[in-house]
Amino acid sequence: MRRLPIAVVAALMLSAAALPATAAAQDAAAELMRKAKAGEKDNGFCAGSGLERVEFGQVQARINRLLAQSDAPVRLTVAVFQQGGSDTICFHFVFAPPAQREGKKCRATESYGCRAGADCLAPKADFICEVRPGEWD
Repeated sequence: MRRLPIAVVAALMLSAAALPATAAAQDAAAELMRKAKAGEKDNGFCAGSGLERVEFGQVQARINRLLAQSDAPVRLTVAVFQQGGSDTICFHFVFAPPAQREGKKCRATESYGCRAGADCLAPKADFICEVRPGEWD
């Protein structure tokens, strides 16, 4: 069974009922996905996107909370930053509705990211499973 926790995806780039609330956030999510799929450079996108900024250590808690709220598809678009550092990565996460996988409640996932001043990447689709009620890995 291959699983790549969301925190690991974020960490690699540093070394979803919640839809973007505004048209600007929707546009930023669409542009982030486009840039990531094309493998383009960030070219100031993260800095100028206006996305909500979330500290790196808070990403997993935010994802757990969103996935626990609903079995509907979930999308989350944020700018993740390392406390005390200048490194920022813009992410768009897509989580499918849950399904059973090897006896666990799991969701197919897609993540798109742009690292400020570097390349944008679209890692392959993966999955995330609930390890305890409200805790996903």
